[in-house]
Amino acid sequence: MTARIFWISVLILFVEMLVIRWYASEVRIFAYLHSLVLLAVFLGMGLGCYASDRRAWPVASAAVLAGLVILVEDPINTGWRPLQHITDDLGSLSQVYVWYQEKPAIVDWLALARGLFLLLGSFLAIAFVFFPLGQLMGRWMNEPSNAIRAYSANILGSLAGVWIFNALCFAWLPPAAWFAVALLLYLIAMPDVRTRVGTAGLLGLAMLAALHPPAPAEKVVWSPYHKLILREAVSEPDNFKFGYHLEVNGVWYQGMVNLSSEWLQKHPEKYDAALLRSSWYVAPWVFKKAPKSVLIVGAGSGNDVASALRAGAEHVVAVEIDPAIVALGRQFHPEQPYSDPRVEVVVDDARAYFKRSTEKFDAIRFALLDSHTQVSGLNNLRLDNYVYTREAFQEAAALLKPDGVLFCGFALPKPFVGYRLDRLLMDIFGHLPLLYSLDSGTYTFRYGASGALFIASTRADQERMMAAVKAVPEVAARTSGSTATARVVPTTDDWPYLYLEQPTLPAEYVTISILVLLTLWILKRILFAGGERVDPTFFLLGAAFLLLEVHAISRAMLLFGSTWVVNSFVITAVLLFIFLANCLAERLTRRAIPLIYGLLLGTLLINLLVPLSAFQNFPLATRAFLSSLFLCAPVFFAGLIFVKQFEAFPRRNVALGSNLIGAIVGGMLESLTFLWGMRIITVLVIGLYAASWLTLRRGNQA
Repeated sequence: MTARIFWISVLILFVEMLVIRWYASEVRIFAYLHSLVLLAVFLGMGLGCYASDRRAWPVASAAVLAGLVILVEDPINTGWRPLQHITDDLGSLSQVYVWYQEKPAIVDWLALARGLFLLLGSFLAIAFVFFPLGQLMGRWMNEPSNAIRAYSANILGSLAGVWIFNALCFAWLPPAAWFAVALLLYLIAMPDVRTRVGTAGLLGLAMLAALHPPAPAEKVVWSPYHKLILREAVSEPDNFKFGYHLEVNGVWYQGMVNLSSEWLQKHPEKYDAALLRSSWYVAPWVFKKAPKSVLIVGAGSGNDVASALRAGAEHVVAVEIDPAIVALGRQFHPEQPYSDPRVEVVVDDARAYFKRSTEKFDAIRFALLDSHTQVSGLNNLRLDNYVYTREAFQEAAALLKPDGVLFCGFALPKPFVGYRLDRLLMDIFGHLPLLYSLDSGTYTFRYGASGALFIASTRADQERMMAAVKAVPEVAARTSGSTATARVVPTTDDWPYLYLEQPTLPAEYVTISILVLLTLWILKRILFAGGERVDPTFFLLGAAFLLLEVHAISRAMLLFGSTWVVNSFVITAVLLFIFLANCLAERLTRRAIPLIYGLLLGTLLINLLVPLSAFQNFPLATRAFLSSLFLCAPVFFAGLIFVKQFEAFPRRNVALGSNLIGAIVGGMLESLTFLWGMRIITVLVIGLYAASWLTLRRGNQA
């Protein structure tokens, strides 16, 4: 039976990660709401565990999954793709900016209702994929005599599922490969031949639908972060081909342009000299002439790197988080900047590079690090959230030479984002930066990007730069001293929400939370008319543990970077610490639980009071070891508490169901960080575990 538990656990974690990654890439709104997909998984699993004594239909899981793939991918090109409009339909709710989403001046109630309906439909469909799997898990977990070994099989299976999917992402394999592996795992995990045949046929259909070929002029690459689509850039009406456009998850992201002297001399009639001088990739080097050393974070496919090389840089460090974007730049960028021996390419997170670099630079350029996805399904952080904080700018400024210049470019989605960047740079440099702006309405991408470029340096150097700029009228006309009169809340490592105007609970998160809770209440009433109760202790343990995972991942990102590798290793560490807790649990009696609660709450208080800066000066290996113990010690004690309770509970399926439903509430509580910052997570975890201890004592006394 433990083998069955292992394989169903492998399947569940693999399909969970598959759905979160694939659905977020194909339906844009879910790139910003990863956690909603995770809540749907918990809902389906939790209710499935409760219903484990009822007949399970695992084929239905595969059928719904295949239906979602066909609906999203539209393999026969019917043109009917309703889910693609959810983002725009929900525009009137949006308070956290989503790229290329327009917020209407007047609420379109019909569009809003349609968007909410499709969002809820997607949520329920994903939940139903996991409902039969939860039934099998709950049923099989009830059967072994040794509950701890059964739960250990579940943990090891989950760990295997995580890394099977990670291996596919590491290899940049497309969803068709993901669904092929899912088909194999369904075949292994299903309980009988008839079910295996049914799921194999349906998932084979999903795999074929996911093979839907790209258009002839497209190149599609699935990186560990994004679905990337490369297209040739062609201007109308002259059909002039000047580079490439790169889309991410269905929207324009960046491009590759050729501004080399050879290209410009070859096509003089295609470029205006004044626009060239004011170009995003030419004008910055009027402010800082002939920099010897340049650091570019968010280097993308290479435009900023090529720009620095044309300006005479002798050494350029190009930091880019997505290895696939670097690879596309190497292969397709017209100027081939990544092949230049003066360029050092670093595939990593910007913050991670800031922390470990000892080199000093003449110029540092934040090159439009605008994120189109969240870093994890467990929190609401985007990939770039920790790049635009006060602490991040402090780390970057520390890498500048005394006369160095920091350029921060951003395609400002809302005015308050510009005011916030102004404020942050003023706090670091002691005075407001210069502002260079390019209007996207009059500036074509043939010359590069558009947006606002904040230029920060010492006050004396700023005066020198203004004198140099006057010699180039096209640049001087677009340069001003920033005013930053608006009052804005600065982003910090504790409150890193660049795209939120002020601490608040965004309307979309409140609305979605209400819909999720209402859906949970209705489904529980329908499925369990007899009044099956949620166990309060396991409910609270589930809510607390979800937030404990959020805490571990969020703080690890600050130490090691917001990369998919860091995210994967933190999840792995969490599962391993739970497994270690299981190994110890068999040697402990329930009389040890009060002591374990004391150790748990003690380690949580230490996490709350000890700053992460305490680990910064250690070598990488030492820092990784010590921070793992620091962040995962509460996980270990929480695992001990759960497994000792799980061992003694008479109905394990109810314990699992209650725990997963609690995790749904924990996921919604994570949104409180929008109001009170990341430290509120630890406070909530302490409160929830204390409450679970009270319910446990009350239950024992009863």
